[in-house]
Amino acid sequence: MKKISRRSFLTVCGAAAAAAALTACGGSASSTASSTAASEAAGESVELIVFAAASLTETLNAIAQDYSAENPGVTFRFNFDSSGTLKTQIQEGADCDLFLSAGQKQMNQLDITASADVNTDGLDFVDPSTRVDLLENKVTLTVPEGNPKGIESFDQLAELLDVSRQAVSKWESGAADPSTSNLLALAKLYGVSATELLSGTET
Repeated sequence: MKKISRRSFLTVCGAAAAAAALTACGGSASSTASSTAASEAAGESVELIVFAAASLTETLNAIAQDYSAENPGVTFRFNFDSSGTLKTQIQEGADCDLFLSAGQKQMNQLDITASADVNTDGLDFVDPSTRVDLLENKVTLTVPEGNPKGIESFDQLAELLDVSRQAVSKWESGAADPSTSNLLALAKLYGVSATELLSGTET
């Protein structure tokens, strides 16, 4: 199997459009895409190394399965982890063809065209011509079936928990985690155990 490894060439794309982006690789002018197309034309097997945020695991595995079914010569080797961990691995020299970051920060830290305030080390691991920002995250307010407490907004949630809206915003963004007392209050408010709240499953 011919492995394509380009430490200095990474592409960013989002999960929902990943299928289209990967499909488009055959006609791309990028070095990795050109190598892929040439190898496919020569009847050689190609392995693409994809570093992706852990939240994309299910989606990308499904996309890879569908893509490989239509293109038997192409296989994918995934490395799923936090965007920060993946960025560090790339910076330390890990082989990677495609980088799908959940955040702009980690991608910018690898992009020489990004602000020096962000890319403080002057790293140059991204081909800017291949970088595509496709998606954005939106926080969704989830309530129990039937919404028995009538919670309609994050402001209302903050009020019911007797915490500031700023505190809830930090929970939303991942900048901070609820304290144990707040977790217990959330569990009580939602009518579930703390274990169920943390796992996202019913026990």
